[in-house]
Amino acid sequence: INGNAGDGVVTFGARGTLRHAALSNLVSLVDLENGLPGDPGGTATRQIQSAQLDIDFVPDEGSKPAPRQGQRMQMLMKSALAQGSAKVVFRTNPTTGAKQDTAIAAERLLANFDVSTITTVPGSGHTRLTDMASNGTTQTSTGDTVALKFSAPQPVSPSEGAETGKRGVRNGQSRRNATAAGGASASAQIDSAVQQGNVVMEQSASVPTSPVSTPPGGAAGFRVTAQKATYSGAKQTVHLEGTPRV
Repeated sequence: INGNAGDGVVTFGARGTLRHAALSNLVSLVDLENGLPGDPGGTATRQIQSAQLDIDFVPDEGSKPAPRQGQRMQMLMKSALAQGSAKVVFRTNPTTGAKQDTAIAAERLLANFDVSTITTVPGSGHTRLTDMASNGTTQTSTGDTVALKFSAPQPVSPSEGAETGKRGVRNGQSRRNATAAGGASASAQIDSAVQQGNVVMEQSASVPTSPVSTPPGGAAGFRVTAQKATYSGAKQTVHLEGTPRV
């Protein structure tokens, strides 16, 4: 993880462990994962941008080996509260083929994590979901509030992880970092998304492949309005409520 900001205040706890980071003024935080399922050379990134970002950290209780006397325990992100033109971007870059981008924007976004894997993202204030599929299809939906839930990422196989680790060493990474990168999993996928309040969904191209919004009947180029839209990743459906209009 790396990032930058104009200003920042970091709070430490017992034994010098990182507990909280308050960042402001053009904040940008990027998390890069090496290796995709079936594509050890691919990468997945998530980026958080906002005017202000507050991050809470918790100890990695499952870290091995346990820290020795005088050593600091590894810390993991528990939550990240982005406020002021907040935006979270998920990008998948396969070795071959086009990239895929999914962006979540709002005035306020709260990203919750479990062992560094994103689990939920509720947001409020001019929310906007944008998805650009590998075939160029762009779908957007806007609303007053949004709540996203993510499924557990598919793990990279040991053979794929080993190959990624080898490539990392060849590219100049330390063996420790390359091994960690080789064992990383691809970004979590959207399991469900609920957008409420003056919802407008639009698609700009002919093939509906968005993990955020799919047109009823797979119509080409569409605009839908409703008061509530609920997306199911398992069913690949969107349920509209509140006088929906297509």
